[in-house]
Amino acid sequence: MLARLAYRDMALLGLIAEAMQILEDVAYIGTAYERPLGGVAHYVTATVYSATVPNTFYTSIKKWSDERIKVLACLWVRNPETGDLMPMADVFGLARTLDAEDRAAITAAEDATVKLLRPLLNQLGHAWQQFGSYHHAFKHGGLAISREDFEITDEDGTKRVPSINVWLRRKDTETGKGDTNLTAGEVAEQVWRTARHALRIARYLIDSRLRPFDALTFSSHGTLIDAKPSVIPWEFWVYGTDITREVHDRLERLGVHLQRPMDD
Repeated sequence: MLARLAYRDMALLGLIAEAMQILEDVAYIGTAYERPLGGVAHYVTATVYSATVPNTFYTSIKKWSDERIKVLACLWVRNPETGDLMPMADVFGLARTLDAEDRAAITAAEDATVKLLRPLLNQLGHAWQQFGSYHHAFKHGGLAISREDFEITDEDGTKRVPSINVWLRRKDTETGKGDTNLTAGEVAEQVWRTARHALRIARYLIDSRLRPFDALTFSSHGTLIDAKPSVIPWEFWVYGTDITREVHDRLERLGVHLQRPMDD
């Protein structure tokens, strides 16, 4: 029985690690997009490893302004020299080609994207806080604790049955950690759903970051040949109920790409 549980514990730990890896990736690319290192390409920031990056990203995101989330989603940009934030329309010189109703529709879509994206990012932050340490335990050697060697009890001595136990390595000591609030099946279900959300967010952030390149033409040598100011260089992620039909129709006439979330 204990041997079977040991195999199951290690399999569950591996599943958690795979799911949380996607959350870690979102944190790294999100940091690179929103707060890149100065003077280098954005992707360089995403390659600089620090164990604090996911924690900092997810704990701070709940305090972000709407404008910072728009920068994350590549709807706005940050001037690397001044730190000023500005809409993408101003960067591409589109402002003069858009009338007041166009701008209002774009603003409505920006706000709807923030409305969708903010709670999803906060959900990832909660999941990272809950399961991130198990992810690190797996990456640092599969540090699952044998159920013969570790026991969790309440203050009154009542034994609690954990879904999984791991060793946490902190400086020169090792501390045991075990989740007793969920069953192993509930943990698996929760991290699976979280990973799906994280994949969707990662896909949107990457797609929105690549969208501006549709307005640019490069030679085979990588030099810029032409920019098309008529191409709307951003992508919104919205629920249909968060924008009016009038806004939807106007955005479609402008050629704006609307990405819609998928149901579970």
